[in-house]
Amino acid sequence: MEKPIYPLDLTKSTEELKKLIAENPDLPIVILCEADLCNGDYTYTYAPAVSFCIGELLDCETPWESEFVSTDREDFEERLEEWMWDNET
Repeated sequence: MEKPIYPLDLTKSTEELKKLIAENPDLPIVILCEADLCNGDYTYTYAPAVSFCIGELLDCETPWESEFVSTDREDFEERLEEWMWDNET
């Protein structure tokens, strides 16, 4: 007996992305993915959830991490505050 084939729903309409690009043509595009999407074998994979938004990318060298990247300013400020408390002289 043949097994049924079910769609994985891996595609998403790009209308929202096209609208964001049209409204903000000078903004750069950054693609973020979770670490579990990378299996380490340098192969292609499919992202099960995709979203589009305008946000902020914090990319800097910090005292606690040489290559810190985040999209959450509040998290960055909390980490900086913790580091300052821990390293107060």
